[in-house]
Amino acid sequence: MTARRTSTTLLAAVLLAVALLAGVGPAAPASAAGPGAVSAADVEPMAFADCPSGVICIYIATNGGGLPGWTRLYETSPGRCTFAGIVGLTGLRGVMSAYNRTDSLQKLWTGTNCTGSAAWIYPGNQIVNLGTARWSVGG
Repeated sequence: MTARRTSTTLLAAVLLAVALLAGVGPAAPASAAGPGAVSAADVEPMAFADCPSGVICIYIATNGGGLPGWTRLYETSPGRCTFAGIVGLTGLRGVMSAYNRTDSLQKLWTGTNCTGSAAWIYPGNQIVNLGTARWSVGG
């Protein structure tokens, strides 16, 4: 196994472990989930208009879209970092659009642990197309 393949495999394993610890791991198939389970077909997509006050809503698709594929995070204070991968129908995905309903400037980073390049999203603003997937949010 090459060093590049090893590091890619290791990164994928770390991202999956973080997602599972955060409670956003892949869902069990509907047949295994039992009575009352909700399948992806039963979930309505969220939109920017559905984002509640006091949080930053992040989406796996542009224009506040994705099915399923959104989550909300509480404000990340300066110097802190929050993992922002979202589990969608095709596995773990990065953020492609966001709506900041907090009172603070938030930064959406291309790398995990608030590394790489950042897109700044001011309070009350939306970014409809980040262009490049974002994997973490920092204050």
